[in-house]
Amino acid sequence: IYVKKENLTFSSIDGVLMNKEGSELLLYPLGRKEAEYTIPESVEVIGSDSFYNCDVLTSVIMPKGLREIKSHAFSNCDNFTSFHLPDSVEKIGISAFSFCNNLKAVNMGSNVTTIKSSAFKGRGSLKSIYVPSSVTSLEGGVFGESTIIYGEEGSAIETYAQENSLVFRSIVPIEMDFGQVEVGKAVEAKTTSWVPDTGNTYSLIGPQFHYQISMAVEPDVENGEGILSV
Repeated sequence: IYVKKENLTFSSIDGVLMNKEGSELLLYPLGRKEAEYTIPESVEVIGSDSFYNCDVLTSVIMPKGLREIKSHAFSNCDNFTSFHLPDSVEKIGISAFSFCNNLKAVNMGSNVTTIKSSAFKGRGSLKSIYVPSSVTSLEGGVFGESTIIYGEEGSAIETYAQENSLVFRSIVPIEMDFGQVEVGKAVEAKTTSWVPDTGNTYSLIGPQFHYQISMAVEPDVENGEGILSV
């Protein structure tokens, strides 16, 4: 997308349509062939429908100062398997990530306050999601019916899950210090939060991850310690 410098309303950064100031991304060209795109640091808002139906991209790196993701921004983007939102994001718009049919993981950061309707609606690929306690406003149908919701006890997301007949699992926030982890070895570790699934299997949840792990012993919540078998 090319925009003349004299244009008073729009601009183009590396062929992507922006507002004049470069603070809102308006349209990503569907004809581009790159699998990964890094959004410029000047962008604070990802506009409505800006990546809608983009079936080439598999990864987008979002800027640290991003505040809002508007309606349908990434809707119907089937090649994305995960999204990592920076901690600066406060608002997620209507159907922002809806029907990304291979989406399996979302880290929405720690400061989101508002999630609009159908934001993560889909056909069941998103099995679970952690919603931070910063979220205080949720509209109807945010998640698919089969998505398991993780969050803190007494939070708005717990109430929302109960009111909408969604499975909710509470987490226990504690510090994390992995140290050196070797695959197949038992290691001493601390976790950001954990919740029992079945048997000795637990879900380990952190700011940038959500893993299922096997614990050799039940975690010591008071001291934040346990033995991980990874």
